[in-house]
Amino acid sequence: MHKNTDVAFAQKTYTLFVILLNLMPKASKSAGGKTKDEILTESAFTFQKRKPKVFPVDVVARRYLIESKESMSAVLIREVIRYNWFLNTIYSTLTEVLRHSRASWL
Repeated sequence: MHKNTDVAFAQKTYTLFVILLNLMPKASKSAGGKTKDEILTESAFTFQKRKPKVFPVDVVARRYLIESKESMSAVLIREVIRYNWFLNTIYSTLTEVLRHSRASWL
């Protein structure tokens, strides 16, 4: 991915996590609610279970052959690669969130 795209992606991801953290309830565990860590862990598990599968790039490339007349095939393959990278980034981030939340419980 291009460096400018990486920076923009990181900024949007950070903004998204700030918004998610601000939307979390401020209730404490003693008041009968869940802590932020518990809510975050539950959300991470839910997202991990629902993670869509990555597209096999080779299958897409074979199905939509890149020809000089058809530039959309090249765009499609590039977008499939970006989508797969995005899914893998989400999955690795969720894994890190779960690893750190478990470490805080020990």
